[in-house]
Amino acid sequence: MQALTRAEVVQRRKYFLTRAQKTAVVSKGSKRVGGTRICAICQTPLSRVILTTGGTQSIREHYHCKMSDMLTVNICKDSKICQKVHELRRREEENASQQP
Repeated sequence: MQALTRAEVVQRRKYFLTRAQKTAVVSKGSKRVGGTRICAICQTPLSRVILTTGGTQSIREHYHCKMSDMLTVNICKDSKICQKVHELRRREEENASQQP
């Protein structure tokens, strides 16, 4: 995945939050998460499977955006997480391009 600039991250987050038909905040530790979720912006895991029970649990506070009847999108509630992930990716790309 290509690293995004700060402005692109802000633009994409704003798009999902303003265009969603319905937005809900899922708190950390919530067990009402049906399946694993990842952030649509930075691909950070937002939930995990509890192996002993087979259920799922939210590991990070996030937005659950219903875009339409067919599409829901999950994004980190804290935009700093998305920014940090893409900043690290930009650095990795720069380092990879500088090596001979």
